[in-house]
Formats: sequence, C-alpha cells, structure tokens
Amino acid sequence: KSRVFVGPDTVPEVAKAVEAGGSTLAGSLCDADAVVWFGRDPEELDAVLPQSIRWLQVPDAGVEKWIDAGFLDRGFVVTSAAGVYGGQVAEHALALVLACVHQIATYARAQSWNPRVADMGSLGSSQVSVIGAGGIGTSLIALLRPFGCSIVAVTRSGRMVPGADLSVG
Repeated sequence: KSRVFVGPDTVPEVAKAVEAGGSTLAGSLCDADAVVWFGRDPEELDAVLPQSIRWLQVPDAGVEKWIDAGFLDRGFVVTSAAGVYGGQVAEHALALVLACVHQIATYARAQSWNPRVADMGSLGSSQVSVIGAGGIGTSLIALLRPFGCSIVAVTRSGRMVPGADLSVG
C-alpha cells in the first residue's frame, strides 16, 4: 500500500481520491513513498524531497521541466496530468472560436444596431487549423466536426490525426 503525500498545500479532492484508490495519505514528505505535487518549480520540491520518494505526479501536461531537473536520472517515476483538462480547455477554445467567427466583441461594444453590418461568418464555410493535436487539440477537433468546417491538424510529426481533414507537420 503506497503512502502518498499531497502538497505543497493539501488539495482535499486529491487527498480523498488518494484514499479512495486504496493508498494511505502521508502526513509529511518524510512519511511518503509517492507524492502528488502541485508546486510548479522543480527546485522547490527538490530542496525538500527525501530519498524515500520513488513516484512523482505533477499537475502539468508535460514532464519536461521535471526531467530536465534530473528527477528521472535519480530513479523517480514521473507522471503528468496529460489529458485531464483536455475536454474543458477544448470547450473554452471552441467558445472563443465561435466568439471570433460571430464577432461577439464587436457587437458587444456597438452603441446601436445596424442590420447592414450584421454579416456574421459561419464555421461551416471555414477552414480551422488546430496547432497541436494532443489531448486538447484532438478534443477540439471532435467538437468542431459537427460544424462542417474543414479541419487541418498541425503536429510536429505530421502524423494523421483522427477527425482532421488534413494533417501536416
């Protein structure tokens, strides 16, 4: 049974999930063999991290800064929150795209209504390029699909992205 420390400040929802998952909540880092760390600075954690820790869960989608700080070289397993917020961020991105297409900012600032200016666009006749097709990008592509727009997915590798009409590197 793992002893998990949640910090640097306790997050009640995460602490509850740790216990629901069958692990024991550790009262301090010294009593733990795993840590769910909500701090953003690897050096901050490194300064207080005991050797007993073998697994580190970070709140970011990427683990690069933790790898660069040498956590993997010292034998830690480092996992991330990749994909956890993809759906919510994609919904927000879609809301912003729709606000732009329908000129919400312009109409919200208007002092009067002019029907000749009401030339709203439509996603259906648009090409939308999604830069990055990780968790957020692929969720956004799925949300855009019903609008009938042409979707271009741009990835580092140029790999085929499900739901995109075209994938480029």
